[in-house]
Amino acid sequence: LTSDKGAMATGILSLMNYKTPFKELTNNSNVNFEEEINVHHIFPKKYVEETFTKNSDEWDLMDSILNKMITGKISNIKFGKKSPSEYLNQSPLVENQKLKECLESHYIHE
Repeated sequence: LTSDKGAMATGILSLMNYKTPFKELTNNSNVNFEEEINVHHIFPKKYVEETFTKNSDEWDLMDSILNKMITGKISNIKFGKKSPSEYLNQSPLVENQKLKECLESHYIHE
């Protein structure tokens, strides 16, 4: 599912959060929907645009709900345009003993 404004994806992600609260990757706390949140592209758009061609599956799925997760604004800024292999191996994420559980709360499994 894709949407120009992301409203559909945000709505679906909100329903998913209702079933199992999303966890912040940085500290294992529940994502606080009362604070400013962002829809983070797991594979950031800039990363995909700089790494893959327009004819690739990665490009086609860039705005898919499968490539999105809800996170706090600060976390999203810190992840920036880095690939998941980069930002998941940086502090403070690499120190988070419950990172696997946090990822699973976003339906991201090994």
